[in-house]
Amino acid sequence: MTGFPSETAINEALDKIFARPEFHSLIQELLARIYDWLGVLFSGFNIGNFNLMPLFVVVIFSMLLIFCIVLLARGALHLGSLHKSQAAINEEAQKDYWLISMGLAEKGAFDKAIVFLFIWYLQHLAEGNFIKMEKGKTNLQYELELRQNAYSMLDRFRTFKMVFAAVRFGGHSIDRDVFEGWRSFCLETCKKGATI
Repeated sequence: MTGFPSETAINEALDKIFARPEFHSLIQELLARIYDWLGVLFSGFNIGNFNLMPLFVVVIFSMLLIFCIVLLARGALHLGSLHKSQAAINEEAQKDYWLISMGLAEKGAFDKAIVFLFIWYLQHLAEGNFIKMEKGKTNLQYELELRQNAYSMLDRFRTFKMVFAAVRFGGHSIDRDVFEGWRSFCLETCKKGATI
């Protein structure tokens, strides 16, 4: 087709257009116009030969900065209260994952039960501030956090992670004995609390 220019020709034309001086000085000109406008606005604020406009500009920007800081502080306080309510929700969810896991184990669905038990264990680690649970985070990222925050827990976590991955992603099955071993581990971990 002869009617349409090539991509290279379009890019070269755009480069020529954006190389023009008016595009380079646009921001400088905009700032100059704002400064001139402020100069006109505060032109009556002179003391002798001393122009007070820069002082007023500094005061206005300082007030805006303080206003933004206050808004951020209020937002942080609000987030703190949300965090407290989120902790209560997490506690309920943690109980739910434990109950779901135990219910599945009672039905003999040990493969599914170990998945929920592993999620419960991650939540338990998060409550102990050993990891930070976030959507989309990988088990390797949790492992790296444990390496920094609770190195003594790392070997058991790696083993539990491998069992979880083998069942969840590898299509392997576990029996009652394997599940009971990890359930006992979780109960022992829970009893030790933050000193895991």
